[in-house]
Amino acid sequence: MPVISEEYISQRLAEAQKIPAEESYFSAFLSDAPRPAAVLIPLFHHNPAEAENHIWHVLLTRRTESLAEHQGQVAFPGGRADPPDTSAEMTALREAHEEIGLDPSQVRVLGKINSLWTISNYLVTPVVGVIPWPFPIRVEEVEVSRVFSIPLSWLADPGWFGPTGGERGVDIARRSAMVLDEIERTHPSGNVLVVSHKATTRIMLCSLLGIDVGRYRDRISMPVASLSVVEMTERGPLLKLLGDRAHLRENLRLRPGT
Repeated sequence: MPVISEEYISQRLAEAQKIPAEESYFSAFLSDAPRPAAVLIPLFHHNPAEAENHIWHVLLTRRTESLAEHQGQVAFPGGRADPPDTSAEMTALREAHEEIGLDPSQVRVLGKINSLWTISNYLVTPVVGVIPWPFPIRVEEVEVSRVFSIPLSWLADPGWFGPTGGERGVDIARRSAMVLDEIERTHPSGNVLVVSHKATTRIMLCSLLGIDVGRYRDRISMPVASLSVVEMTERGPLLKLLGDRAHLRENLRLRPGT
């Protein structure tokens, strides 16, 4: 995994700018031109040790319930462009100053992400910047109800993604744990065959064996139509067989697994 340094983030943002933006399907439903807007994605380190190890956090706000648009939503600091604004960076920094008191001169802008056309007919440009921490937060109480941060590593954990576009890995692991608990209660001395999708089976094995569920693709290799065996011992689950295809006919067994 690459080191997520400021230089690396800037490089990836610059590379992304070279990729042509896809036309939004909203254009088929919205007749007016979108209104320009920008948000700041504020990244920071809690302390020098985190800076040395490139451990990032992202700052977020929660909008108040009294706003006319997007009330109560979690958001990045930002808003619509004002006539004096000459760039997305200027809009994002101005809005961040107005909403949370962030001094624009203290932000190191690393780049920006391709603009996003929203259903509310804004063309939002996310601007990524490094902010000082701590800084004197001054909340604009009409717009912002709270300010909080989340570790970037938590947001990037694949365990929160849907392996097949459906449930997240952590949800599958939680549901699988309930199934396995029931199996142990109802079949204390017997063998149980669990048939499931390959991704779900790998997540179940990770959960049983104490392996990071979010990294199941990197930790367990398993071809299709294979068999794995876990013995529930007094000391806990014991993996006895992984991804075995000996039960298949030879012509099927010799086919490459995926």
